[in-house]
Amino acid sequence: TNRVYISYLDSVRYFKSAPEGQRTTVYHSILINYLDYARGLGFEHGHIWVSPPKQGDDYIFYAHPEVMLQKRMGLLKLKEWYEKMLIIAKDKGVIADFQDMLDAYKDIESASDIPVFSGDHWAASIALKIQELKNKEKELAKKKGGGHNGKGSKAASGSGVHADIKQEEALLNQIQEEMRSMRNHFIVVTLAEQRQAGKRNKVVDPVPIMSNEFVDQRSSFLEKCQMYHWQFDEEVNAAHSTLMLLYYLHGMHRTAAAARQKAAAADLAARGLGGAGASSEQQQRSRSSKIEMAMQDWTQLLNHANEAAASETWDLPPEELFLRILAQINKSKRDILQEKYNQCRDPSTTAATRSVFIRVLKRIAESFMSCLHNMQANRQLPNAAASSAAAPAAARSAPAAAAARPPLPAPGLASAAPSGLAPPPASPAAAAASGAAPAPRFAPAPSSVLGSAPPTLPPATPATAAAAAAVSSAAAASTAAATAAAAAA
Repeated sequence: TNRVYISYLDSVRYFKSAPEGQRTTVYHSILINYLDYARGLGFEHGHIWVSPPKQGDDYIFYAHPEVMLQKRMGLLKLKEWYEKMLIIAKDKGVIADFQDMLDAYKDIESASDIPVFSGDHWAASIALKIQELKNKEKELAKKKGGGHNGKGSKAASGSGVHADIKQEEALLNQIQEEMRSMRNHFIVVTLAEQRQAGKRNKVVDPVPIMSNEFVDQRSSFLEKCQMYHWQFDEEVNAAHSTLMLLYYLHGMHRTAAAARQKAAAADLAARGLGGAGASSEQQQRSRSSKIEMAMQDWTQLLNHANEAAASETWDLPPEELFLRILAQINKSKRDILQEKYNQCRDPSTTAATRSVFIRVLKRIAESFMSCLHNMQANRQLPNAAASSAAAPAAARSAPAAAAARPPLPAPGLASAAPSGLAPPPASPAAAAASGAAPAPRFAPAPSSVLGSAPPTLPPATPATAAAAAAVSSAAAASTAAATAAAAAA
């Protein structure tokens, strides 16, 4: 449809300017340049969803500074903020015009004339309205469904086109009424006029699409930050979170994982077929067996939660399974879940309360399954490499094998990495002790807006490393948000 869509913008207030008070100027410049870039590619319209976050909501960044939670923009103020930006863009010739959605689509003849985007308000709203109209038609058909003769059936089929027209009119009326009530929520920007009526500009983007699981979707990015406690509520936390995000976005965790696997394989190969090697192999098998047993328990819990949600019975999992699950969670979260489980067993507990608890369990199970799969995959690769190197290792002499053995990765931030994921770069001090070049460090990052590139950052303070060391394990991180929701419910 030659349209771009800005649904969510987010920032954290660590950006400092000279002179002060230029945050809005910078953010407006980023948006104007984005619209100019989209227009240059051939896009003709832009859509902006104006919706300030409610108390406690996080759009993109997880955990905002306290000052931002107390001073949030209202709807009209946020719309005025966007309109000021669009006025500047119009004066610069970047856009042709802008208006609210009601004015832009006042002459539509069909609901299909309204562009819908993935995750957009209208995608869900229009689908819901169509379903409600169909349900009403079915109810009317049942009421009128007494004895019909052939002549009546023919007349009913002949009026089908008329019924479709009436349904389309009813749908349009409902949509326009909703647009009228939400006219401050949506802005339509005309980037460029069509050269010929009915002929769209051709969009040509010279930059190939780059996919990354962390930023492909807003919800995915936010969930990753919540899972691994990458917070932005304090400057030191924002510095550490920025370091970790850059570490994963640039694929450095894969390089570190490959180096660890290679070192582990060489370590096993150096031990040969001796008692130490056999003992290590037994430990590997034992750990793999524990991972498989845990995966069985979490798979069973996830299947139960899916069935309970699909049937809307919201039955609790068997107590034996639930106790095995609790044994794999840290104590603070264990007590909360046990309390909610006991509460939901009470016959007087409402279905709504049980449904919240089942959804929480489902989310925890999905997070744990993801971590266990990663752990299993990381263990299989070193085992395969070790088995292939076993024959040459057996022929080596003990001194030669010890000399050929590479050093293990230096300690540092590795202990802070969530279980099943590659550790971040070692600290400069640890890298110096191991003889390796110190990894680059990052200081508190400026506030970012969706679409802005990370700037070059100076060296960090010692507080950054302290914050990195405070990251919890993957199990605790994956359950933090979910168990908090359970406690609130």
